[in-house]
Amino acid sequence: MVEKLDRERGRRLSLDRDLKNASDGIAKKYLSEEIQLVVALTVEKIEHKSYQIYRVGPVFTNLGDVISKINQLRMEVPPILQKPNSMNNFGLILPDKVFSYFNSKIRKWAQEQQFPTLTPRCSWDEIDSQKVFCVQYGPSMDKSLGWHFDDSELTMSICLDNSGDENGQLLLEDGTMINQMKNYAILHDSLLIHSAGISKNNRLNLICWFRSSKVRKSHCPMCNGQPEELVPSNFDTGGGFLK
Repeated sequence: MVEKLDRERGRRLSLDRDLKNASDGIAKKYLSEEIQLVVALTVEKIEHKSYQIYRVGPVFTNLGDVISKINQLRMEVPPILQKPNSMNNFGLILPDKVFSYFNSKIRKWAQEQQFPTLTPRCSWDEIDSQKVFCVQYGPSMDKSLGWHFDDSELTMSICLDNSGDENGQLLLEDGTMINQMKNYAILHDSLLIHSAGISKNNRLNLICWFRSSKVRKSHCPMCNGQPEELVPSNFDTGGGFLK
């Protein structure tokens, strides 16, 4: 166990540098064209005793183009960018340095929709950065994901591709099971503890972690530590602390 912890510590200490080096080599032609987001979309409230959760969509009018570019890009980027986080082993990181137009447009689109407030910690107007990545599930990839909460203030998970709505459901601690509907997003407070059910077939989701530097100037939402006590991140938006 100690050896595993040492390896993970070493990986995280060098992660910023390695991610920056890998993102420097990405061809900027990917995801640089105009993306088309739906304006007149449906908003469905999902009942939960403690959190505000919504399903919204459809999201993209050119969904096929988005999927095609993401799949092509994943085949060409270094392996470090194909592991989106410490829990998911298959997917794609979309660094803001390269995909700032794509990433920020999704955040601004979400803010313009005037969705209901999801967390008491901040308003939509106070969201000023994002981390965007894709996760892939299926028989030959990650089949599920354990219980966790997200390193952000708000989370938007857009199901880009799925063989069926009940494949890889979003699971909540109270037993709620939320279907993953293609081209629809699930919005929730990032402190909501959730997991991903078994994907018997392939599934692709685009995850948007929306962050507020105002919140993060007071404390880290992951460890509750004070910012001056933490090792600063120099990759992309500095873990949402920079503004």
